[in-house]
Amino acid sequence: MSVSKEQALGVFHQRHASAIVRWFEITDSLTNCWFVRFSTIYDNPCILQPSRLVAVSKSTGEIVYDGSATDEG
Repeated sequence: MSVSKEQALGVFHQRHASAIVRWFEITDSLTNCWFVRFSTIYDNPCILQPSRLVAVSKSTGEIVYDGSATDEG
C-alpha cells in the first residue's frame, strides 16, 4: 500500500480540523512519510514559520509524529 498525498491530507485533517488550520504545506522526502507543516488559529500570528509538524507514513497511513516543528521540541 502506498498512501497518496491526498490520502495523507485526509489523515492529517482527521487529527487537525481544517477549521483551525491557518496554514499548511505538505511535502515528502527520501523517507517513507508525508510531512505536513502547519500553524493553527491558536498559534501566534506574529511568528512567520509553522509551529507544528505531522508525519504520515506512506506505508500504513498512520500518523507517526505529531509535535513541534522546531528542534526546541
